[in-house]
Amino acid sequence: MKIYARQTAPECQDASVYFDFEAEDIVVFGNDRLNGINRQIVRDAQHVYDNITYEGYAFYTKDGKLISDEQIKMLFDSSVDKPFTNFLTDYLTVYFGKEYEMRTIRGCVQGDWNIAYAPKGYDFRELEVAYFNLGVELEIEVTDREITDPDQIEGSFDYFIGDDLKNEIKERYGDYEIVLWEFDGWKRTPKYKLA
Repeated sequence: MKIYARQTAPECQDASVYFDFEAEDIVVFGNDRLNGINRQIVRDAQHVYDNITYEGYAFYTKDGKLISDEQIKMLFDSSVDKPFTNFLTDYLTVYFGKEYEMRTIRGCVQGDWNIAYAPKGYDFRELEVAYFNLGVELEIEVTDREITDPDQIEGSFDYFIGDDLKNEIKERYGDYEIVLWEFDGWKRTPKYKLA
């Protein structure tokens, strides 16, 4: 048995097929040039930020529980001394009922950045790689037949985000010999028509 793999052209791969950020308790917000994740939560938090008073403001947690007066006072104090991006961290902590932290995630170029909010201890590197599509998508086939050309691979697609690609492949597909074809550019051939 061997593992045969070929890399999808980077501009053709799509990390969003493999990661469902909307289902997680993750928020990405801040850079208007890029798509956010769970933007409705941000809009709700902005409404609270704009309207909260020390006397209170009624809103509910994700589980449908009315937040306490103590939490209202904490959020009000947070809204007075902090910019919205910092307030959002406190809001998410109350809304989801677990401590949140904020980090800037970055892609490959200067304009590739955004602010991510996730539960404390979350792997922001994985989020960064998936959000900016920095990983590697491979078509993989595990077989006994001999494959001599990457176009002969008839496998399934998978997405990898680690730094040690071959080791990550072995962890998922078994400890077999790996034949890996990396993307090396496009071939162009001339096309003709009768004049």
